[in-house]
Amino acid sequence: MYGNQPILQYEVNPRTVDILYELAECNKARDRDVSLLIEDMKQKATEYEAEGEFEAPVLSSIKVSSS
Repeated sequence: MYGNQPILQYEVNPRTVDILYELAECNKARDRDVSLLIEDMKQKATEYEAEGEFEAPVLSSIKVSSS
C-alpha cells in the first residue's frame, strides 16, 4: 500500500484504539454482507440455469429460438 515508504506511526491511545476497532467491525460487517450477496448470486445463477434447461426444450418444440 505504501510502496517503499515507511508505515506511518500512530499514537496509541483510547481514541485511536476505538477508531481502529470501529473500522475492524465495519469491515467484518461488510465482509458478511458481501458473502451473503455472493451466495445469493450463486443460488440465482443455479436457478436460472435450471430454468433455462427446463424451458429450452419447450421453446424448441414451438420453434422459438432462444438466441
